[in-house]
Amino acid sequence: MTNTFFIFLTACLLLNCAGRQKPVPSGDSATETQPAAPLTPVASVINIPTQIKMSFIENAVNEQVRGIIYKDNAFPVDPIGTAQLTVRKNGRISIRAAGNELIYKIPLKISMRFSLSLLGHTEHKDVDAGITVNLRSKYTLQNNWHLKTTTTVDGYEWTTPPTVKIRFITIPIKPVADILVSRQSGVIKELGGIIDKSMSNTVNVKTMISPLWEKIQTPAEITLPDMPQSMWLRFNPTDIYITQISGQGGFINAMTGIRAAAETFIGDKPKAHALKPLPDFKTSENQDSTFTINLYSEIPFKQATAICREIFVGKTFKSGIQKVTVHDIEVSGANGMAKVRMEMSGSIKGTVNVTGRAVFNQKTRTLSLDDFDFDVETASRYQQAKNWLLRGVIMSKMKPLMKFPLGDTLDNAKALMQKMLSDYELYEGTVLNGQVAALSVRGVNVTDEGFRAVVTARGAASIKVLK
Repeated sequence: MTNTFFIFLTACLLLNCAGRQKPVPSGDSATETQPAAPLTPVASVINIPTQIKMSFIENAVNEQVRGIIYKDNAFPVDPIGTAQLTVRKNGRISIRAAGNELIYKIPLKISMRFSLSLLGHTEHKDVDAGITVNLRSKYTLQNNWHLKTTTTVDGYEWTTPPTVKIRFITIPIKPVADILVSRQSGVIKELGGIIDKSMSNTVNVKTMISPLWEKIQTPAEITLPDMPQSMWLRFNPTDIYITQISGQGGFINAMTGIRAAAETFIGDKPKAHALKPLPDFKTSENQDSTFTINLYSEIPFKQATAICREIFVGKTFKSGIQKVTVHDIEVSGANGMAKVRMEMSGSIKGTVNVTGRAVFNQKTRTLSLDDFDFDVETASRYQQAKNWLLRGVIMSKMKPLMKFPLGDTLDNAKALMQKMLSDYELYEGTVLNGQVAALSVRGVNVTDEGFRAVVTARGAASIKVLK
């Protein structure tokens, strides 16, 4: 018998069932005992820190904002009338995040061509000036998963002298800049529109979340030391939550939460649920951070029968002067109930059918078979003795053997689950991390194929997508 939790728990269930099923108590039909309600997996929220590097946004904005930003062939400049004006990007745009705002520094080159007539002579003059315009964008994450920004001016600084002389006339450039950076200016409207459009095209959180949403719906094989059998982790997601995003320095941050039933299986790869498309996200600032993993240990009846035969076949159980010997045993189940069929000889010769519910005691952390119903198939004339005999043998000799402590096993399982939550790479570039706070057995389901122990591990967990 392996010391691995899942295998050990499996064996305990089998031994438990087997132990209970050996000697048979007396009673009437199995219809008097009702099966336990099926245990459905517990859903919880797993957190996914979502982080957008400002360097990524900055590169994308610089790629999209290039060359000439604004041009006007009749731009008013006092006192000489109009000038040809061209404003172009003049270096790399820098962006940083602060709370719900993005702060930009945009270097611009202002080029103007003047035509000045003095004493019948027309003179043309080309003037270049450098300026850095500061913008602020308030941003929010829209339900279409795009980042929406609203951009305003936050001042400017000259990088070259703001005045130019043409003969005896000094042309002040600063008033020109004042017009340029005013909120009504076509330059700023054009620049703000370019920035807002660039941000909307660049930051699409849906493209970041969708691959992970789809990926976790594919069962992932968990490979850990000392695990002789395959273990699989499957998520069945239903909802997605996102806190409103905020930034600091070089990053924009948000916490994404996926509500899902996380289930583990031992043995064959479980069937994946039908792929669900990514739904619209819900906003939530106070999501419960407790994460639950549902652990399943499947025990086929064929395997249960083999273990029971090894333990009980050939053994004799006595109560007073009465005794029975078990010659064969077969474990099965139907309608959520465990069924054990035993061939016996001795005080009763024939077939004994035992039906019961598999139960787990949280207080004592023991597993047992309870609420017995049984039926005897025998040609003996002493049918009136069967209830007394079976009750004496089963209740006094066998039932004490039908309790199995699982406390140490659960403690070992907690350590095993912690290994799975310690920087475990579920998929390429996707790491599972967390801490197990408590582990308990919710109960035991009897399926048509075997026994299923349902264990829950609770704690905190997150999935990190490596860039």
